[in-house]
Amino acid sequence: GGIGMLRTFNADGRETSYLGTAEEGFGIVETFNKNEVRTGYFGTNKENDGIAVLFDRYGDEGWGASGKK
Repeated sequence: GGIGMLRTFNADGRETSYLGTAEEGFGIVETFNKNEVRTGYFGTNKENDGIAVLFDRYGDEGWGASGKK
C-alpha cells in the first residue's frame, strides 16, 4: 500500500522508535519513552514543510519548529 516502516522495541516489548511513511505519503521519524509516549517527531506537515517537535514525558507538545520561511 506504499506505507513502509521500521519500528524498534525495548526489552519490555514497548515501541521506542518509528521510521516510515505516513498515509499521506511523507516520511517521518518518531521517538517514544519507555511508556510508549511520543517524545519526538521529525518529518513533514500537511503543507509539505519540514517540522521538528519535542514532547514532554506525558506527550504534551513542548517545542516545535518549521522549516517554512
